[in-house]
Amino acid sequence: MANLTADHFKTWVTRAELEAITGKCDRVNREHIEQMRRDGSPIINNRDGKGYKMAETPEELDQFLKMEYWAKIKKMIGTANAMTSYFSQNGQMRIAGL
Repeated sequence: MANLTADHFKTWVTRAELEAITGKCDRVNREHIEQMRRDGSPIINNRDGKGYKMAETPEELDQFLKMEYWAKIKKMIGTANAMTSYFSQNGQMRIAGL
């Protein structure tokens, strides 16, 4: 069983290929990729089934972040604001920072 490293992402690698490389299930591999991202590895993925790879340019990373992270963050903030507005409509205070 291999641990994932940046070397595994030099070219596109699919989730099935990662399972074969590591001997670990897809969920464990995805959690490991998320940890690698939190540690600063610019691993991107593509919804067209190509899988994962390291971003090769700042522009490639920026495009991925806009599609996968910033859009989701904006949507989540909107949902949080809508949910907390329930209490402000009923005489309650809004949650700070949202």
